[in-house]
Parts: sequence; C-alpha cells; structure tokens
Amino acid sequence: MKKTNLDKNRKNDTRQTRGILYFSFLIFLVFVSIIILCSLTIIMSGCAVKDLKLDKVQVAIKGKAEIAEMVICKNVDSSHAPVDPTAVFDPGTNSIFLSVKFTNFKITDKLKVTWTYIDTNRELSVQEFSPPEFSSGYYSFNISTANAFPGGKYTAQVELNGDIVKTIEFSIKVN
Repeated sequence: MKKTNLDKNRKNDTRQTRGILYFSFLIFLVFVSIIILCSLTIIMSGCAVKDLKLDKVQVAIKGKAEIAEMVICKNVDSSHAPVDPTAVFDPGTNSIFLSVKFTNFKITDKLKVTWTYIDTNRELSVQEFSPPEFSSGYYSFNISTANAFPGGKYTAQVELNGDIVKTIEFSIKVN
C-alpha cells in the first residue's frame, strides 16, 4: 500500500511539475512576444525620427532648395541643360522647353510649371517634378503639339513648393 500511495504522490507531483512548466513556458512566450513587439515599435518609430533628422541635417549642411536658373529654349542636352535659349520662336514651332537648374532638392520639394497662352488666357499645361532623392542639377519641362503653336505671347510660371518663383514670358512670331 505504501508503494501505491508513493506512486500516486509521484504521479501527482509529475502532473503538477508539468503544469507549472507548461504555465511557465506560456508566460515566457507572452513575455518574449511583448519584447519583440516593443522592439519593433521602437525600431519603426526610430526610423521615422532618423529620416526626419537626416532631412534636417541635409538642409543645414547643403542649404535650402533653390532655383539657380530658368531658361526657355528650343532644346535640352542629355543632362537637361538648355540648348538654343530664346524668348522668340519662329512660326511653325511645335516644341518648347523650359530648363531649370536647381540645388539642394529633397524628395519633398516640388517644382511646378504652368504654361499659358496669354493671347487667349488659356492654360496649356501644368507639369510637376519632385526628385527621387536629394539632388542638384537640371530638369526640363516640355510642351509640344502635333501642329505648330499659334503666334502670340506665352508664359511659363515656375513655382517651388507652392511659391511663385518667376513667370517667364516668351513669344512665337506671327506669320
């Protein structure tokens, strides 16, 4: 009889030990899960702060986004620099370029050009550009038509981040 009671006690102890181990393992899993979630939250929020700080550092070191030059021209080269600058185009012109030289542009900066035919006060096109990464250089805008543009006066209004920088006037000679 004593063996039987001893065996029962051992079985009960084993069950209790297994229960305690199982419960301890569950608490451990919950604890590890909480730590992982907290770590991911900190990492994700740290990335946003890091990007924000990097953006501010770039502005502080390299300066504010600026437009150095804007030129109406007949064409642009492979780097988008102006070729054949002019303010007066010949009749029959069907393509006009605006070359813009910019510095310290972040991905959040936006350059916008509104092309207008002044003689009829008709907006021809609105075009926008934001760089894919922090950069400086040239960017070109272009309007074109299958036939020739009508003779008369035109403008290209340039905006940087919503502020008008300059309105450039140009014309196409009337036949």
